[in-house]
Amino acid sequence: MAFCTECGASVPDGVKFCVECGKPAGVSRPEPVPVPAQVEYARAAPVAAPPARPAAAPQYQQFPQYPAHAEDAPPPLGGKYAVMSTGAYIGTMILFAIPVIGWLACLIMALAAKNRNRRHFARAMLVFLILGMVFAVALSFLFGGVWETVQGYLQKYIGDATGGAVTDFGGLNNLSDLFKRLGTPGQ
Repeated sequence: MAFCTECGASVPDGVKFCVECGKPAGVSRPEPVPVPAQVEYARAAPVAAPPARPAAAPQYQQFPQYPAHAEDAPPPLGGKYAVMSTGAYIGTMILFAIPVIGWLACLIMALAAKNRNRRHFARAMLVFLILGMVFAVALSFLFGGVWETVQGYLQKYIGDATGGAVTDFGGLNNLSDLFKRLGTPGQ
C-alpha cells in the first residue's frame, strides 16, 4: 500500500491514479516514523539454542488391524452379528404374540440372546408390549368410569320411561330380559 504525494490518501498497489484526488502516478512509499530518543527498549539477553537433533522420519501411531469382511459378504452364520432372515422375524413376532409364554420368551431374548439382531428386536418388542399394557390399563380405567356414567344415565332414563317399573337391569348383561320387562313387541 502506498500514499499519494498530493493529498496523502492511501493508494492500493498497482493503481496508477490516486483514488481521492485523481493525480497520476505521483505515489510514494511513506516515510518511516522516527522513535523518540528518550524511549529505550530493553533487549533480552540472547538464549542459547538447544542442540539440533538429527532429522528423523515422523512417527505415527499404529492402530490395531481387525479382520474385515468383504463389503458384500454377510457375517458368518451363528455369530453374534449374523443377519436374521425375514422368516425369523415373522416367527419371532408370532412367538411374542402368545400371551404369557411369548412375553416370557421376549424377556429372556431381550436379556440373554447371543445374536445381537435377535436381542435388539426382542428389546424393541418388549418396549412395545410394555407400552401396550400401560395403554390397556389406562384405557380400562378411563372407559370403566365412562361406562359407569353411561350406565347410570341409562338406568335413570329407562326408570323414568317405565315409570319406575324397571330401575336395575344388571349392567346390560341380559338385554333380552330388559326388553321383555319393558314389553317390547315381538319378544
